[in-house]
Order: sequence, then structure tokens, then C-alpha cells
Amino acid sequence: MHHADPAEAFDGAGAQARKTCFVLLPNGTATLPPRDGESAADGDAPTVDFDEIYQTIIEPAVEAAGLMPIRSGHINRSGLVQKEMVEQIIKADVALIDVSCANAHVYYQLGVRHTVRRAGTVVMRHERSGENADIGSTRVITYGDTHADRIEQARTVI
Repeated sequence: MHHADPAEAFDGAGAQARKTCFVLLPNGTATLPPRDGESAADGDAPTVDFDEIYQTIIEPAVEAAGLMPIRSGHINRSGLVQKEMVEQIIKADVALIDVSCANAHVYYQLGVRHTVRRAGTVVMRHERSGENADIGSTRVITYGDTHADRIEQARTVI
């Protein structure tokens, strides 16, 4: 799988050659936090393979929209990671931000994006994650697992 470098979005003269979509979501498999009213002791906490979600749902949907996906965990340039993330959040034509894991860092990035470019921001979460009261007024796209019958539906929504 090709992982786009942010530098690929620009031509040799520094002009933007292709519109970009910065994708901020966890890498690998992660356990989702309990939903409201549930505790981790209520049963097995759901886990999600975010690499599979990216490869089967997000990347094809972004490319079908004519955008170059740049995944947060695959920024290849040296330097401060936080600085690079903020630059991508600000510069990207579209930012797709997954809030499934209720991570403070993700909410920070969403806040930065909403401060500078609310338009072109897509917020999404896995259907098995809890509602996010902190972003209650923001439209959130909900997606499911990568079962064959649900992949196309999720791509279309995104």
C-alpha cells in the first residue's frame, strides 16, 4: 500500500498539484472506550482494526473523491511530529478526523481544524464507540466494520 508523503501534493515549484485529505485516525488495532452507562467490566470491550478501516473504507473513498490521502501515522519527513500534524490539519483541503477512541490529542487537532478551517472537515466514528458529547453540535459520520456488505455503504457516506 502506498503511503502518501505530504510533499507529493506539491509540484517542483511548490505549487499544489493535487488536493489533499489529511486522515487522522489511530494506527493498528485499538480498544474502544466504553459507551455511556457501560464499564469495561460489562463485557468484552470492542476492538477495531483501524489499518483495515483505512485500507478498505477510507483510502478508497478519499481517492474516489479525487483527493490524495495523507494518513497521520505515515508522515515521512523529519522534524517535530506535533508541528507537522498541525501544519497538515491547517493546510489540507479536507481533514477526515476519527473520534472513535475519544483521544484528547484527536480533540485538540479537531479544535485546531475548526478554528482555522471548519469547511472541509469530516468527523467520523465507529458505530461501536460512544457518543461524543464534547462535539455534540458537529455532524459525525458513523461507520461499521469492514464486512463486505457494509464497505460500499461506508465509502459512499464518507
